[in-house]
Amino acid sequence: MGFFESPDPDIDWGRCITHLLKIYGENGGKTAFEMVRTGVEGGIYAVLKKLVKQMIKEYAHNEIKAYVLKYGHLLPSELTEGNATRIGANFLTVFAEHPKLNKRIRKIGR
Repeated sequence: MGFFESPDPDIDWGRCITHLLKIYGENGGKTAFEMVRTGVEGGIYAVLKKLVKQMIKEYAHNEIKAYVLKYGHLLPSELTEGNATRIGANFLTVFAEHPKLNKRIRKIGR
């Protein structure tokens, strides 16, 4: 099973509808359907592009939140205060620093 695959298509459908509502508002499903059906505003390509972008945004948010919960005590407070927006904006830098943080942890335990 692949990384984003789900054994239950109903779960995936529910996720898609939730994202479409976030993207297009309270009639997100209908709006997206009409765009796909008529080809207006970029049609299916635009809908899928926005849907994937929204899914990646949510996934990244969840991963950053999990990272902060697990490793936040090792990060400078200016990165972890609030809702970790700074980590999201600088996630590649934080991720690159992760090995150095692990080395610091090992030294503390000695």
